[in-house]
Amino acid sequence: MEQHAVPQHIAAFQFKLFGNLTPKQFLFVGSFGMLGFLIFVSPLPALIKFPLSLTLFAIGLVSGLVPIQGRSFDKWLIAFFRAVFSPTQRIWRREEELPLFLQPAVIGGQKVAL
Repeated sequence: MEQHAVPQHIAAFQFKLFGNLTPKQFLFVGSFGMLGFLIFVSPLPALIKFPLSLTLFAIGLVSGLVPIQGRSFDKWLIAFFRAVFSPTQRIWRREEELPLFLQPAVIGGQKVAL
């Protein structure tokens, strides 16, 4: 009897628009490409519009096409901002009364440590 592999991550299927390009990736590449093009054809000085449009094109390509350690660029950005803006220092304040699960149990008139 031949063993067949059990499929994993059935819900993780993503529709592919072109080749390996998902609609989300296409949206990132297209939107940043369009922003870069609009800045490129704008009447801004060349010293500002060329680096800015090139930066937007690069961000669009990286965010849409380059996975870093198996994660997409947008997930890296979300994780970065959560790490930066969430508190990283915990402050312990002693409570006057012990929680119920730390209080000694009384069985037959004697305290028993559980």
